[in-house]
Amino acid sequence: GQMANAITVLTSFLLGRYIIEQEQQGAERAKYGAKVLDSLSSYLTEEYGRGFSRSNVAGMRQFYMAYKDRENEIIQSGIGQLETAYKKIPFKLSWTHYQILMRIEDKDERDFYEKEAIRSNWNVSTLKRQFHSSLYLLNIVT
Repeated sequence: GQMANAITVLTSFLLGRYIIEQEQQGAERAKYGAKVLDSLSSYLTEEYGRGFSRSNVAGMRQFYMAYKDRENEIIQSGIGQLETAYKKIPFKLSWTHYQILMRIEDKDERDFYEKEAIRSNWNVSTLKRQFHSSLYLLNIVT
């Protein structure tokens, strides 16, 4: 359901943050970064099963980079307040939606598609279609 989905997205965000923090401690950043992705991917796959391939883990890193300005909206919350915490999580779409959104370089454009997807309840294929039809550009012009 929605709750499980929100937790997936939030977990992806936090893992992305973890990767960046680990990388920034490494002297040889690029080489170290690749090692972090590999070892984190192996560890998570061992612990939790599929869903943590190297490319998925790299995607989590990219997701954090795209949305790191929302970090202060993500509150530390006990499991008892999960419902309340869920309402405050600044990600309302699925992880699959965010995998498309995070690749949009321009923040205003990215935010536009996210808001529209939430407002109009777009599924992933609708989001892709609207993005490829350059809906954002049409809205700037008008």
